[in-house]
Amino acid sequence: MNNIEKIKNEIFIEFTQGCPAEIHCDTCKIGELSLKYYEYELERKDIYLGTYYIPLKYLYTSDKCLMLFCLKKHKEILFDAIKRYQENLFFQDCHDNIHSLISDDLRKSFDIIPDLSLVYYDILYTITEKNELNLSKKQNTTVKFDEKTEYNVICTQIDKEKPGVFYGTLIDNRIVSLAELIYGLDEGIAHVGYVCTHKDYRNKGYAISNVAALAEDALNDGKIVIYGSGSNNTASQKTALTAGLVEICKLKSYWFKKNE
Repeated sequence: MNNIEKIKNEIFIEFTQGCPAEIHCDTCKIGELSLKYYEYELERKDIYLGTYYIPLKYLYTSDKCLMLFCLKKHKEILFDAIKRYQENLFFQDCHDNIHSLISDDLRKSFDIIPDLSLVYYDILYTITEKNELNLSKKQNTTVKFDEKTEYNVICTQIDKEKPGVFYGTLIDNRIVSLAELIYGLDEGIAHVGYVCTHKDYRNKGYAISNVAALAEDALNDGKIVIYGSGSNNTASQKTALTAGLVEICKLKSYWFKKNE
C-alpha cells in the first residue's frame, strides 16, 4: 500500500461546534466542497517541484463552524490545539506547535517531512446574489475570451491546449490583466482561478473589474462563486472584497513532502 492509500485509510473527519455531519447549513457547503478538494489534494503530484501530502487540514467558517481533516491517531492532538488556541488556530504559534507534535510520527510512519516554506493559510470568499456585487467597479475594457484567443496575453501564459474561460482587460489589443473562471468539482459552484496583472498595469482596478465581470456571469448562470486567496496576499484579498465578495472561511493545510 502506498503513502496516499495509507493516509486515506487513516483520515478522520469531524464537524464541531454544533454542525452536523449531514451538512445542512449554507456555509458547510464549503466544508463539503473542501472534502472533495482534500481527496484531490491527497493525490496531487509535482506541486512546487515535489510530491506533497496533506495529512492535516482544518476549516473555520465565518459563522464559527469548524471542520477537521486529520489522521485518526492525531485527533486528540488537534482537539487539544483547538482548546488551547481557540480562535487563534491560524496564528503561526499554533501552526508551529502542531507541526512539532505530529512531524516525528509522520516521518516514522510515512517517511514524509513538513515543508515549512508553505506557512500561509487560505481565505475563501464567496458571493451568491448579484445585487451584492460591486458592479460599479466593472470597466469597459474587460472582455471575455477562451484559450484560443487571438489577443496578445502579456500578464501570464495561457495553455492553448487546455479549455479555459477568462475575463481580461484589453488595452491596445493586449490582455494586461485577467481572471480565470473554473467549473469543476461541484456543478453548482464557479471558482475564480488565478488572477494576475502585468506589473506595468497594476493599481488601476483591472483585476477587480475582471473578477466582478466573472462573478456576474457565473451568478447569471446560477452558480455560487468561490474565490481563494493566500493569507500572505493582501492585494488578492482586497480584490475580492472590493468586487463585493465576502469572507466565508479560513482554511489551513499542513503540507508534507517525501523525505529525500
